[in-house]
Amino acid sequence: FAEQVRRAALAWRPEIIAVELPVTLQIPIEEGVERLPEISAVCYEEPEFPGSLQYLPIDPCDGMIEAVRLALENELPVAYIDLDLPGFQERHQYVPDDLIIDKTGLAAFVEAVAPFLKSEEGDLRALAREAHMARSLHALAREGRRVLCVLGLAHYPRVRELLEGPEEAIPNAAR
Repeated sequence: FAEQVRRAALAWRPEIIAVELPVTLQIPIEEGVERLPEISAVCYEEPEFPGSLQYLPIDPCDGMIEAVRLALENELPVAYIDLDLPGFQERHQYVPDDLIIDKTGLAAFVEAVAPFLKSEEGDLRALAREAHMARSLHALAREGRRVLCVLGLAHYPRVRELLEGPEEAIPNAAR
């Protein structure tokens, strides 16, 4: 996915890059990205969950990490558009090998895989995050800059759906 992000950035020439990461992790993420190609992890303990360690790998093969790296390398602003929810862990999902993208193309891969990975309709935490991301992207669009947004496949379908409708129709779950 990092290669796909790199290709999209070269083709799109964004003025800002938005990523599905919370702003509360911006500093440690960017410090980790500055250490690449050394792989590291952002590790943190949330005050609401003492003794429970959360971590985010800073892996150069990860699309969102590559998006941050490209932004920093090209002196572009990064918009961290995810909602920070204490104790949140993405559910583990098996995903087909992304090497198939070279044969299918990114659009066909996303169209085939995203429906199986998308967040569940009744998942209010996912809806809150997706509504927050959609509102953040609407705000960036109003600034008139070219935005490249990098989302995971679990949230892409609903964020796209929310963006295709009027901003006023986005649920207030994230407010």
